[in-house]
Amino acid sequence: MFWLHRANVDRLLSLWSPTHPDVRVTPGKNLDITMNLATGTNVTQDIPLTPFYTSKDRAWTSANLADTSQPGYSCPEFDKLVGGSKEHIRYPIDDFVDKHYGSRRLPGLAQAVTNPGFTSQVYADELEMLDWVIHVTFRKFELNDSSTILFYLGTDGGDTHQSENYAGTINTFHELTPETCANCKNNKDMAQQGFIHLDQYIARDKGSFEPNAVMEYLKGKKLSRNLFTGDEKPLTFLKVS
Repeated sequence: MFWLHRANVDRLLSLWSPTHPDVRVTPGKNLDITMNLATGTNVTQDIPLTPFYTSKDRAWTSANLADTSQPGYSCPEFDKLVGGSKEHIRYPIDDFVDKHYGSRRLPGLAQAVTNPGFTSQVYADELEMLDWVIHVTFRKFELNDSSTILFYLGTDGGDTHQSENYAGTINTFHELTPETCANCKNNKDMAQQGFIHLDQYIARDKGSFEPNAVMEYLKGKKLSRNLFTGDEKPLTFLKVS
């Protein structure tokens, strides 16, 4: 099951990449300790992705993993597109994503496509829209236990993911014995962030992504949340935007 999930994650990223050909890694500082990066490390597309090596002494980087052909495999959606230009690959993949996962195309794009003066820039401009999210920031080690925060667009749905107002979940995993965890001690004030994407709920309830319409929709919703943890202390540092 793990490998099936892992393979499909790779496939979805492969489908996403050609539709966003100039988007790779957003430079910034690493907010959490990983196997090979300390907190505060500047992250770029050239950071080594250890322990994954392309040769004995050279690790893969995001820059040289722009598509799956470089590590030597491919997905069936690309079988007839090998060797094509960015545009040659992008448009068939856009069509595939629209057909199988729901159209992202806005009114007017069909006319643009059939217009002899159509350009890839017109296509990109028509597809551009905002991604609406809840941005959550909290101190990972403030509580002495793992925790789950459920968010609702509207009345608190209690302890269920089945509420029609349910928007998403933020989880944090915590060492059960923080007093013996050097990482916990060294990073006790470290802020962790998470995002809950709202586009599917806006599409369901509003049917429009026009910014002013979305703002009015969100203003009319009362954002609520419910914290679940084994620690009896309240979570005092929690920012939601």
